[in-house]
Amino acid sequence: MSEDSKDPGLSEIFVQDVREAIKRIEPVITGLKTTGINNAALDKIFRQFHATKGSSTFLNLTRIANVLNSAELVLDLTLQGHLKLKPAELCDILVMVLDFLRHSLPFVAEDSDDGRIAEEAEVMSAKLLALIPENIPEPEQVIDDKKVSDNTSAVPSDIAAQFEDTASEFNGDLLVSEEDPSTALDMKKVFIEESEKLLRKLEQDLKQWEKLPYDKKLVGELLRTVHSFKGNCGILGYPDLETLGRAMEKSLDVVATSAVSPAPDFFKTLFTLKGVLSKGVDSVANGGDGGIADLEASLDMLK
Repeated sequence: MSEDSKDPGLSEIFVQDVREAIKRIEPVITGLKTTGINNAALDKIFRQFHATKGSSTFLNLTRIANVLNSAELVLDLTLQGHLKLKPAELCDILVMVLDFLRHSLPFVAEDSDDGRIAEEAEVMSAKLLALIPENIPEPEQVIDDKKVSDNTSAVPSDIAAQFEDTASEFNGDLLVSEEDPSTALDMKKVFIEESEKLLRKLEQDLKQWEKLPYDKKLVGELLRTVHSFKGNCGILGYPDLETLGRAMEKSLDVVATSAVSPAPDFFKTLFTLKGVLSKGVDSVANGGDGGIADLEASLDMLK
């Protein structure tokens, strides 16, 4: 986002929602000292950081995004077993990330920018990356999906998914400045491109998961993909697509925490609903509002 297109209103929303996110995620982080390091907690923390990183990148808050990218790398390597940290060590470093975010928010609120915390961000990123031994390669997933680019003018795959609690109150007009009405067309184009990419990934991972129904890592990938899609739809004002995405995410969350593999019909249902989402994106591409003709029927398929 350029200097001319910075929107103080979006920055205010970002600050408010990140503060709420910190309240939600801090108990999970501090709980690591008592529960120990476990995949469920790390995945929850990772998803929150990933969503906030997406919002930060969209608002051109590159210092915050880079810190969260480094935190994601630490979490991802820990989840994959490549990085061995004691629960107290991981807890302390993640609390430091939360403290960094708290420190950053007043500057974002005042400037709609994070330039004044550049030095702190560099120090924080260095502390996170210092945890990683040199002989541990970056996971391919991190390189492909999570690395923050120096060019942040393009909207990331999870535009402000952090705003999920209030997303239904938003619409695309929030992202358009009066001085630059072409922004709406640019955002719509990026949304369509990112959505098509996410839905292709969703289909590929569903096909793989159907062959390996006990693979919890694949469930995690599916959750992240649907979470990203849902967040994009919410912030850009496509409520039907957001609602169905949220319902799919909840169903996947149930499977992720279950000890048994899903019934065969569940895979068929998700493939069908993926098709419904694709039709909604096609509607947007053709000038529509992304509405789903019989949304309730689609939601009932998940019950």
